[in-house]
Amino acid sequence: MKRCCKLTIVLLLIVSLGAVSLFALASCNGSSDTPEIAVITDIHVMAESQIGDANSKSFLEKDNSSQKMLYISKAIFCSALDKIARSGVKTLLIAGDLTEDGAKISHETVAAELKKLEEKGVQVFVINGNHDIRNRSKNYSEEEAVEIPNVSPEEFKEIYADFGYTEALATYEGTLSYTADIGKEYRLIAIDAAHYTPGEGGEIIDRNNPAMTDGLKDWAAAQVVKAKEDKRMPIAMMHFPLLQHFGDFVDSTGIAENGKVNKSADLAASLSAAGLNYIFTGHVHTQDIAVYKDGSGPLYDVMTGCLSNYPSPIRYFASDKKSVTMTTTLLEGINPDYIPSYVKESDAGKLVNKYQAFASDFADEDMIGKLLSKLSVGVYTSLLSSFGIENAEATGVLMQALLNQYIHDFLIMKINGSGPSLEAIAAKYDVVLPESSYKNVMAVAMSLIKKNYAGDENITPDMTEVKLLKYCIYAAIDRISESYDFLNSFIELPAIDLTVAARSLFQTGELDLVGLNIGETVSPILSDLLGIPISSDAKEMLGALSLIRFEDKLMGIPLQNYLDKNKGTVHVEALLDYILFDFAKDNLTVDVAPADNNIRIDRKTLEATKL
Repeated sequence: MKRCCKLTIVLLLIVSLGAVSLFALASCNGSSDTPEIAVITDIHVMAESQIGDANSKSFLEKDNSSQKMLYISKAIFCSALDKIARSGVKTLLIAGDLTEDGAKISHETVAAELKKLEEKGVQVFVINGNHDIRNRSKNYSEEEAVEIPNVSPEEFKEIYADFGYTEALATYEGTLSYTADIGKEYRLIAIDAAHYTPGEGGEIIDRNNPAMTDGLKDWAAAQVVKAKEDKRMPIAMMHFPLLQHFGDFVDSTGIAENGKVNKSADLAASLSAAGLNYIFTGHVHTQDIAVYKDGSGPLYDVMTGCLSNYPSPIRYFASDKKSVTMTTTLLEGINPDYIPSYVKESDAGKLVNKYQAFASDFADEDMIGKLLSKLSVGVYTSLLSSFGIENAEATGVLMQALLNQYIHDFLIMKINGSGPSLEAIAAKYDVVLPESSYKNVMAVAMSLIKKNYAGDENITPDMTEVKLLKYCIYAAIDRISESYDFLNSFIELPAIDLTVAARSLFQTGELDLVGLNIGETVSPILSDLLGIPISSDAKEMLGALSLIRFEDKLMGIPLQNYLDKNKGTVHVEALLDYILFDFAKDNLTVDVAPADNNIRIDRKTLEATKL
């Protein structure tokens, strides 16, 4: 018995000593699970002194169309800095768009907060984005916004002198690019690819487009080589993404032409050949990691989401001799001491205790304002002019007011309940909705968009959100049918019953063109556009359309595959599934490896695994 007890004690001592030894070894060598570097981007701070009056007409218009929580952007930023300080990291990287519109007062506000963080022992490095320099900065104290001083490149460098520029080992003339050492292991190559050279009239042309040059590309690659020669691990930072993060469809169509840096292929090849494996970027406001692969080895473009928008992510980077680890945390709450006095008391409580839910709801509501802001009088005027409407501009003003209200009402239409709701419309066509807690139509659509924001876009056709989104699209047809007479007062429309279309969509997922009886009206239009024979018979019309290669006309979408000439229908549900899950899937609805938030990379093979 005593021997057994002694043996147990000896074993416990051995295990304990082993654990202590391993802990000591890990402490000496570092652990890839202990974060060393934090990364945030697109903080878009607007100082409270710049906002002036958060309830003014000018600021509300700005805030409602920005898709960012500008009115609490400083509070979000300061709370994130507190979280970063508590994490134990020694370095913070900020990959551009430090301010919303480049106001000098906002830049000075950001720099003052970064100085406080450095006093806590966290070294900070910044690079500018497309919002930061020579922008049209405004104060919103009055009903009409008033322009205020912005900053030049020289002033940006002066304001942020302590956050990369005084430590610079090398710079590239004519830009704000620089290199600096981080700790004992890393060298940062901060690349300024923003466009802020004034035109003849003093305005910055194409501000949102990147401005990579061959000279800057070669300089950046040379700095990677120099870092390797100096036995430093090179890591890069640039505001614009190095790679296209939304697949071949987006890249080939040019839908997001500034979704990556110009000269992307040449820059990626040069940096990879030089030996760079990691670059931190932003600009697009979503979480995503893309990989460039050639014979030189993989180069990870680690794009981080917007701090001042849902879900307010913070990335962490760490390495040891065996691996590199990247993880993500989200801001959980705002420090009450940072909340501005103009924030409603009910909202202040949510910001402190339920920040993620608050940010999610804000993203839903703010997107409505952004969408409606895109539907300008010019859009309606152009539409009316194309139909030969007289006084198109004056009519466009009225049409904008009425239709924007119609669109707004549809987007905020309830999912469940009595009165105008998706549930009530579906019931008209004998369809029962899947159970959900979504408040309105916009919340359903945004649920899928926010998955992309968060780097969680593994969406499948059987998801409740996808089913509801399709029903929302079908319900739009029903709602238009109720406003048909109103629309007919602007544009002469065929005498058709759109409830026939809504019923066939809800019940079968197909659009019944025979039941709609629109051949006589639509066929001449299609004949002019596509050169098909005129026919009032819907089946004959679809037969002619099915012979056309629509992928050559519709950005690659083979619409002809979804036309049923025998039944006289369009397979709308199948077409939507194709668009969502085959055509535009990559990193929009279906994630492409590696994972976007938490990964470990083997330093020998440079292969990534999801944590």
